[in-house]
Amino acid sequence: MSALFAVHNFAYACAVLHEPYPGECLMASTFETVAGIISSASDIPLERITPDSHVMKDLEVDSLSFLDITFEIDQKFGIQLPVEEWLAAVNEGKANGEDYFVLRNLCMQIDGLRAPVAV
Repeated sequence: MSALFAVHNFAYACAVLHEPYPGECLMASTFETVAGIISSASDIPLERITPDSHVMKDLEVDSLSFLDITFEIDQKFGIQLPVEEWLAAVNEGKANGEDYFVLRNLCMQIDGLRAPVAV
């Protein structure tokens, strides 16, 4: 694949995802992978899953299904989502649930966990 083609696809994915924040384009591959995992684990049609979907409020994923989803995400990306920490932060009022459970933000969290740590 040429570099121009890759850049075009990335820009196209950003436009399709209606990314309103310059410089913070959601990596399409992360979103597509997570959306596919959610769809297969909960029988939600892919068309219904958007970057602005809240996993529990909008997509109505129950807690048991969410555990299955996070396990699959962990396996697929080779990470461990700190869901217990996130829930504690939300319950203690230190964070907003949207920070972790809206797909756009969840994908950014995943990408952050995947990013190499500078030494």
